[in-house]
Amino acid sequence: MDSFMELIKDQIKITEMLIDAYSKNIEPSLDGTLTYKLRYNQLQYYLLTSVKRRGITERKQVYLGKVDSPQVQKYKNDRFYRESVKRLKHNLNTLKRTEKKYQDYSPEYIQKKLPNAYKDLPERCFSDPIYEELCSLIENKRNSSPKEFPKASNITVTGQQVRSKGEVIIFNLLTSYQVPFQYEEALRLTTVEGQNVTAYPDFVITTAARRKIYWEHVGLLEKENYYENFCSKIKLYHHNGITLGDNLIVTADKSGGAINSQYINQMIKHLILPEVRTFN
Repeated sequence: MDSFMELIKDQIKITEMLIDAYSKNIEPSLDGTLTYKLRYNQLQYYLLTSVKRRGITERKQVYLGKVDSPQVQKYKNDRFYRESVKRLKHNLNTLKRTEKKYQDYSPEYIQKKLPNAYKDLPERCFSDPIYEELCSLIENKRNSSPKEFPKASNITVTGQQVRSKGEVIIFNLLTSYQVPFQYEEALRLTTVEGQNVTAYPDFVITTAARRKIYWEHVGLLEKENYYENFCSKIKLYHHNGITLGDNLIVTADKSGGAINSQYINQMIKHLILPEVRTFN
């Protein structure tokens, strides 16, 4: 609920800023409608205007120039920003109505609104059924990769072996926030050539809407073979609808092996957690 309302507030702010910026590109003095005709295999643009005289509407057509004419470009530019502002204002009104009418459904808020005789609610009323179902779906389904762990492997808070200190940090943070995830779970994919292969993403997170978010952490990009294998994996993912900026997260160690765990923590807290918890 909180994350949704924060999103609405952010969109209202952004929309108001866009309306202000776009409005500055509108020229109030421009009048008439742009039209064109094809002559001698070239588009020729005209301005249509209407003037009322003695109750009679007179229509006038004035030649402006070809497609690259400054006057033609000016009218196109003006029409684009007018249409944009019109739609933005419509969206702004919709967002403000939503902000005003949207009702908080968190158990704590509902509890406050109930008559006193109902305020002492059973504990089950505060449970998150969708989240609990997600947790049960991925329970005991971590790590099915046949690849052996190195002898000096890293151990997480749950005792799970992982392959790098970066994975330890991500694993432990996901666990501490109680995010439902799978570690190195088998994923069936198809190559560009049509061959069936199995990949083992570092982490697969399941959202409340049953959407999958894949997370890869890389640590040895300075090594050519490692880098090439990583690029091949990204290409394979992309071919199968797993795309950076959409449902694929990639983090990496800095050159020399340092890692910003604070940034990873903020990303999980503000981007991932609202996706998996019905009540925030």
